[in-house]
Amino acid sequence: MEELNKLKIELERTKIELRILYEVSNAMRTTLKLDEILYIILTGVTAHTGLGFNRAMLFLVNEKEQLIEGKMGIGPENEEEANIAWTKIEEEKMDLEDLINVFKNSDAVLESGFNRQVRNLKVSMLDKSENPLSLAVLEGMPLHLTGQSIHKYQNSPVIKILGGHELLIIPLKARDRVNGIIVADNFITNDPITKDDIRMLTMLANQAGLAIENSQLFELTVERAHSDYLTNLWNHGYFQFLLQTELEKTKATKSSLTLIMIDIDDFKIYNDTLGHQAGDKILKDLASL
Repeated sequence: MEELNKLKIELERTKIELRILYEVSNAMRTTLKLDEILYIILTGVTAHTGLGFNRAMLFLVNEKEQLIEGKMGIGPENEEEANIAWTKIEEEKMDLEDLINVFKNSDAVLESGFNRQVRNLKVSMLDKSENPLSLAVLEGMPLHLTGQSIHKYQNSPVIKILGGHELLIIPLKARDRVNGIIVADNFITNDPITKDDIRMLTMLANQAGLAIENSQLFELTVERAHSDYLTNLWNHGYFQFLLQTELEKTKATKSSLTLIMIDIDDFKIYNDTLGHQAGDKILKDLASL
């Protein structure tokens, strides 16, 4: 009988875990916008109908500059703020889908103090002795910090912001390459982070890493379609779109708009004399200025 009860509990937990992963994965498939993807991931980590962490931060790896950059943070700054948010969620009976839709209808998440702190964070990818995020990126493994291990990284800017006694760091992967990091903790409820928490967040992170990569590839494709191959500046078509957008914004706010146009003196003579390759170099140099 006891064994049967254990199996029932295990089955119920598995159903809940599968529901969470299904709902988050389903939501991530509805958009290719990076900010929306990040919000969906963090909502899955923090929602009471999701993994239920008190707060979470998401960082992306910038391989070109060897940096780990803060992109979004979801969670209260203190207990009072947490109680207000949790009471509202309970009273309005908000499920995971409702919480995800909040992002599309409000800028409150992006304007929160916690999110601003996270977005200002940039840490070196190479300094794993002082930075637990670097260690997680370089080793590609989850990092569960408690007690003495968290004290070891007390000078890390991430630990300074969170200020808790226990946290979980999970790398996000796409095709065996770490492209991001999720950091989560329970600084208000002080609920211990269990093996099940680590397993579930790792499973969610595996899907999140692929969703982020797809979003980044989409954004790169869009950017290349709107930019000039030689100079990487916006092309004529995108200039017209931006100009129209700025004109509409100016009319709405009744503000001023200035348009500056420049050209290159004697550029045809330069091309005819030294050749188009030399002319291309001039265009690239000017574009970089």
